[in-house]
Amino acid sequence: MTDHNDSLEGIKTETITPEELAEAAAYQKLKDAYLSEGDRPTIDDKTGFQPIGKVDRYKIVKELGAGNFGRVYLALDTVSETLVALKALPPNISAIPEELEKVRKNFSLVSKIHHPNIASLLFLHKVEHADEAARKLLKISDRTYLQVMEYVKGTTLFSWMNAYQDHVIPLERILKICYQVAQALDYAHSQGVIHRDVKPSNIMIGDNDVVKVMDFGLAAEIRSSMSRVSKMNHNSAGTRPYMAPEHLAGKTQSAATDQYALAVLFYEMVNKKVPFHSIFMREDDIPLILDVVRTGKAERLPQLSRKQNSALLRALSKKPGERFASCGQFIDALSGKTVYERKGLVRKIAIAAGIFVMLILGWHVLKTSEPVKPPPPPPDDDGDGVEVVVDSVKIEEVSPVRLNAEVVWEKVKKIDKSGGFEKDLDRLDYV
Repeated sequence: MTDHNDSLEGIKTETITPEELAEAAAYQKLKDAYLSEGDRPTIDDKTGFQPIGKVDRYKIVKELGAGNFGRVYLALDTVSETLVALKALPPNISAIPEELEKVRKNFSLVSKIHHPNIASLLFLHKVEHADEAARKLLKISDRTYLQVMEYVKGTTLFSWMNAYQDHVIPLERILKICYQVAQALDYAHSQGVIHRDVKPSNIMIGDNDVVKVMDFGLAAEIRSSMSRVSKMNHNSAGTRPYMAPEHLAGKTQSAATDQYALAVLFYEMVNKKVPFHSIFMREDDIPLILDVVRTGKAERLPQLSRKQNSALLRALSKKPGERFASCGQFIDALSGKTVYERKGLVRKIAIAAGIFVMLILGWHVLKTSEPVKPPPPPPDDDGDGVEVVVDSVKIEEVSPVRLNAEVVWEKVKKIDKSGGFEKDLDRLDYV
């Protein structure tokens, strides 16, 4: 059989041998089972499946998309016969041992995360040999590194949202998607990993609205390395509308930072726009953006109930410590479920203890004080109209229970000079 040399979009591909043609036929079935409709490779009438480049064990099939630091390609792993996604590390990171080591450590941590709602990082592959087509596509050379990631069938949340022409997404469906994102984030946080870049383009929606969160942690580490290498602020060049105040200010990030981004995501899905949308359109005015995010208050959404708005605004709190204890608790509050928090539990125990003290004091007062007796009627009064004078105010009747309760309450307020107990009572209906 004659070998074939063909080109695709001006890029010369490597020769296809008879053995590879047989492999291509087997792959034809594989792609039908796993590929999203928009990810189908170019098909040649003569040869069947035609790869557009090869790097070591990986045959490049098609470009999937582009990120901040390179393009992502669909590839066939010829050893495991599975589909993967490939993305090259920026060359200047691969060339600097110190920065490469930081990325390696981060990759080692993130690659151990396995969760149904997280797209896995599989390998950090060192390139040994790449044909000319792969070098041009991935912008790589020998000894550079590739991120080998799980290929996720589906569409990004960004495209998924745009598919709604009127952009009105049922709240139940929004909650279903955000619940899965929350589960992924909480699991990662339990493993010591913070995403730091939660946004619609980093979330894939598959069949039956199954969610996969991508780019866990590694993308943020690469941005940090690029910032150190190029002396440019890549951390602030990300997705500002989803960045919490502490993130924008360059302060320490935590699980609460991801929760803020999830809250922005939910807000956008319900309202069509992120909070402070008009301010973020002025992308060059960093001081204004930072000031609004740190001091401004997001508007309540008419599509939500009072309790849902309260939960949403709490997750958007300026201070990380004022947000929910986890992303899952935030979504539970939005869904109307009872939220049990550690801090909330301590507060409620304190309130219960205060009420118990009040009851004890009330019992003590009742045992040790005489009931208030109305004064005897004047001699010329027949006794039908009893009057009692309290603080120079005449009243018709006096309830001993009410007077004792008032005495107890006055004692409690004297003990609780800060007023914290009274405030806690007012906050019991928060969520």
